[in-house]
Amino acid sequence: MNSIFRLSSSLWLSVLVAACGVSTEAEVATAAESSERPRALESPRRDWTSTYGGVDGFGDLAVQPDGHTAIVGTSRSDIVVARFNPRGQVLWSRRYGDESYQQATGIAVDSVGNVVITGDYWGLLDFGGGPLPCRGEPGFPRAFVAKLDASGGHVWSRCFGDGGQQQTGTLAVASDGDVLVSGYFDGAIDYGDGPIPTKGPLNQFVVRLAGRTGTRVWNLHYEAGPESTLASLAVDSDDNLFISSGYMNTLSFDGEPWLSEPGFNVYVLKLDAHGKPLWARGFGALRTQTFWRLAADPSGNVVATGAFIGTVDHGGGPLSSGDGDVFVTSLDGAGQHRWSRSFGGPGFDWGYDVDVDFEGNAVVTGAFSTSIDFGEGRLTSAGGDDIFVAKLGGDGVTRWGRAFGDVGNQSALRVASAGLRDVVLWGRLVGTLDFGSGPVTGMSSTDSFVTRITPQ
Repeated sequence: MNSIFRLSSSLWLSVLVAACGVSTEAEVATAAESSERPRALESPRRDWTSTYGGVDGFGDLAVQPDGHTAIVGTSRSDIVVARFNPRGQVLWSRRYGDESYQQATGIAVDSVGNVVITGDYWGLLDFGGGPLPCRGEPGFPRAFVAKLDASGGHVWSRCFGDGGQQQTGTLAVASDGDVLVSGYFDGAIDYGDGPIPTKGPLNQFVVRLAGRTGTRVWNLHYEAGPESTLASLAVDSDDNLFISSGYMNTLSFDGEPWLSEPGFNVYVLKLDAHGKPLWARGFGALRTQTFWRLAADPSGNVVATGAFIGTVDHGGGPLSSGDGDVFVTSLDGAGQHRWSRSFGGPGFDWGYDVDVDFEGNAVVTGAFSTSIDFGEGRLTSAGGDDIFVAKLGGDGVTRWGRAFGDVGNQSALRVASAGLRDVVLWGRLVGTLDFGSGPVTGMSSTDSFVTRITPQ
């Protein structure tokens, strides 16, 4: 289930469901409506839901503090971006691509509503500033980063190709508006000022791009062995970076080993705001666990979620699963274990995403197959895979947990906090979902949804 969302051309024919009723047309809000925040709602109740069809993977979600929401995904091999106002109305959508394949993997928004996206492509790609100079080919994708303004207009776009392959995972925006991107490449990579060859068969990279122009500020390359996974990236309030991915046998910086363990293993890495490595922590074999996503809290701690089988130990003692359970783990700014929790039941359960609100509470989401217990009583699936969302305090103690689903398969793949109470989810819908105030039915056999709910 770690493929990329492919959103059909009907995506933007959204069914917008507000607390006061249902609209079958996307409405463009006035400036006054855009700044209006939803009223407090009883528990649990959605503020709004948008559904759209033809989904078979996922992209990414970003929510501004004022409640504006942006999503990016892939529709019939093209990249599609949309922005919603706080009431769930589509403000604009854009589509980019040619006859070749393009995919989007990450999105972020800055303090004034500019939208930054990343991914990779074959063929040629034009975001409005002219075709990018790197041409991708099957088996040799080119990485891109593009910035759009709050109205969807092109600001700048960059590609990183120079032979071999380049792929990006997630991205983040620093406090000054600069853009931070992670990924991996082989052969060579070019940020615009000349190709840089790999050291070894495959390198992972982090690059900081100037927010105004997209030009390179700094980059870091490091060796993670002949195999890699797309990295998850988070930035804290001091612009330190946390990165999670996998390495084969040894993780090295400039030829110096920092981590070494046979096989394919999971790590979390911290860099300072200038790209200097501060520490790296290994967590054992990737075959038994997956670190899907990271989030940094206001105190400089990092929270990770994913799934594991068997037994893992992230520093607080063994966590054990049945067929496969969800974990949530927090490290402090020095990389030391703070707390770790596991949740699940019979069958396999996945933690797909985590976000942290401005009080340091962690919101985690994913899917469970039979039942899951966050400490407040067992939540039981209505049939197939169902959605869970739970909030944990900064101490790891459960604040609340909720489940949504029916006899079909549903999963929430992305989550973002909106204020202290609200949560925005993006995921997959097969059949009918009820987020608290009535059913939402998909328009085709495999649909997607974005919803804002107030679980408390």
